[in-house]
Amino acid sequence: MIKPQDLAVSTLFAAYPNESWPYAKLAAKLHISVSESHSSVQRCLAAGFLYKLDGKIRLNAIVYSRFIEHGLPYIWPIEIGPVRNGLYAAYSAPALQKIFAPSDLPENNLLWPLDNGPDYASSIEAIHPSIPKISAEDPLLYVWFAWMEVFRLRRPRLIHEGRRWIEAALDIEQAA
Repeated sequence: MIKPQDLAVSTLFAAYPNESWPYAKLAAKLHISVSESHSSVQRCLAAGFLYKLDGKIRLNAIVYSRFIEHGLPYIWPIEIGPVRNGLYAAYSAPALQKIFAPSDLPENNLLWPLDNGPDYASSIEAIHPSIPKISAEDPLLYVWFAWMEVFRLRRPRLIHEGRRWIEAALDIEQAA
């Protein structure tokens, strides 16, 4: 069974495809234990998100992207909570504001709750509790996790833009 940290692990492999991720390094980056990182990689291999080639673990871009688009929104749908402080998420994340114009009203923007977070908007829970902290530390993973939240919203225009982004980011050619 896939767990929330498995998406964080596979997303790390998506964002940094040429990086080597020993379990201790992976655990430190994602704020999980070494044993959790090992178990997560094993589940990702079993699910097909990751595969081994010449002893190196790699992302299976097609399986990963299809799950993000078609599975993620139904397994972990978003529930929008009260306005509070945190870190902008989904279409409200700074990197996505080039595509989706932010609202002047906090309740129309989304964020992950984060103690002493710089932003103020409607709250959503991240797929895994460490995602807001990881995003605050790593701008590249922030973009990837923000796009994951876009898919969780299940809105057609957002999904269309998300599909375009993920296929470009993973260098997946559109099937005819």
